[in-house]
Amino acid sequence: MQQKRLILAQVEILYSQSAITFFFPVVASIILAAALWGVANRPVLIGWLIVIWVFSILRYGLLWKYKRSEITLDNASKWHDLFVGSVCLSGIMWGLAAIILIPHDGKNIIEFTLYTGITLLSVSGLVAGATISYSVSLMVLFFYVFPTLLPSALYLISLGDIYSSTLGGFILLYCFFISTAGYRMNRQLLGYISKQYELEKLKYQYQKLLLMYEKATANTNKPKRNSATKPSQ
Repeated sequence: MQQKRLILAQVEILYSQSAITFFFPVVASIILAAALWGVANRPVLIGWLIVIWVFSILRYGLLWKYKRSEITLDNASKWHDLFVGSVCLSGIMWGLAAIILIPHDGKNIIEFTLYTGITLLSVSGLVAGATISYSVSLMVLFFYVFPTLLPSALYLISLGDIYSSTLGGFILLYCFFISTAGYRMNRQLLGYISKQYELEKLKYQYQKLLLMYEKATANTNKPKRNSATKPSQ
């Protein structure tokens, strides 16, 4: 029962912030597309933009359905799993950005590294913001952080040149740092949620005892009926 209450609290926190967190990737995609317009593979960039926007609309559809549904202890886990799936797909889309948008050219490695760095700067900003919003659930956090950062980091390291490998190494380091920070935040948030639950439990028990005391006091102070006077012989 306590685990179900925890999942319910996580779901309430995650979806309460979604109207904003779902909007940031749309804005970031527009800014990134403008920055990469002259150097990116344009058909791929346009296709990637369309996928990001369509998926954002679908996520707002999920939020709309959530707000019109009754969330209970029994169905909270389903809404949690749906949120996990949505952040994982979003992470994959952004994780592919640094791999598919900028064509690798060994002759212009400095330019490739520069624009890939701009792309990863945008991705890292989204991850930093998501860490604050998603750290209430480690499953949500890790299913977003790892697909977003690891593919591009491993891809850059695999290219072999000093610039790409260094950039990929820094992304791996950032992934470790953000995961550790998110884990610490999660421990603090879960402790706070647990204390809130215990406080509500104590309040309920106090109200119950107070009601029992008031009933007992009322029965004690209730005047007794005088017995009927017997007729004299």
